Amino acid sequence: MKQPRVLIFAPTPDFLKSVSHQLMQKFEVQWASSEPMTLFLFQKWTPLITVLPSHKTSLLKALQKWKSNSSFLIAVNSKKESPLYNEKIALEQGANLFLHLPEAKSQQRLVWYIEAIQKQHTPSSFFLLKVPEQSVSFENKTYHLSKTQIDLLNFFIQNPEKLLTRKQIQEQIWPQTNISLRSIDAHISKLKKALPPLENYIQNIYGKGYIFSLKKKAVA
Repeated sequence: MKQPRVLIFAPTPDFLKSVSHQLMQKFEVQWASSEPMTLFLFQKWTPLITVLPSHKTSLLKALQKWKSNSSFLIAVNSKKESPLYNEKIALEQGANLFLHLPEAKSQQRLVWYIEAIQKQHTPSSFFLLKVPEQSVSFENKTYHLSKTQIDLLNFFIQNPEKLLTRKQIQEQIWPQTNISLRSIDAHISKLKKALPPLENYIQNIYGKGYIFSLKKKAVA
C-alpha cells in the first residue's frame, strides 16, 4: 500500500517529538515550522493528512478553505489540560479529529489514527479536489476543470458504488435547468476527456445511468 502523505505543522521542536521517528518510518512526512509554509505545502503537496496544534485556529480556518474532499485535518492538544471548549472550537474551524496527547506515551495514538485513516483510503480519495481552484490532482498530476465538471466529479465521488440515474444527476447539477439526457451524457464525456484517468472509474450502465466504482476497470 502506498504511504500516505502526512503534513505536520510543528511550531516548536518538541511538538510530537516522541513519535517523529516512527511517523517518518511509516509515512511520507513533511514538517513545516511556520504557518505560511504549512499553507504552501498543503496547497502544493496535497497531503492526505495534516496535523497541527489545536490552538492554531486561524490556520485551521485557512486550511479548511483549501481542503479537498479527501484530505483529513487532525488538531492535537499536547498540553496537560484540555478544556472542552478547545475541542469544540477546533472542530468548528474545520478539524476532522481532535486528539488530546499530553504525554509522550499517549502520542502513539496519533500513529494508530493515521494508520486507520490509511486503511480507509479508497481509490475515490486519489482524486484530490480543490474546489476554489477548480482543479483536481491525481497521481501527482493536476487537471483544471470547469465549475460544472468539478460539481459533477464531486457528486460522483460523494456517491461511490451507487447507480446515479440521469435524473438524479440533473437534479443535483442543473436543478433549475431542463437539460436533456443527451446533454448530460455529453457533459460526462467531456469530464472524462478533461480528466482521462476517470475513464477507469466511471461506468455507463446502459439505459440506467452511471456508477462511480472504487474498483478500477481491468485494462484489456
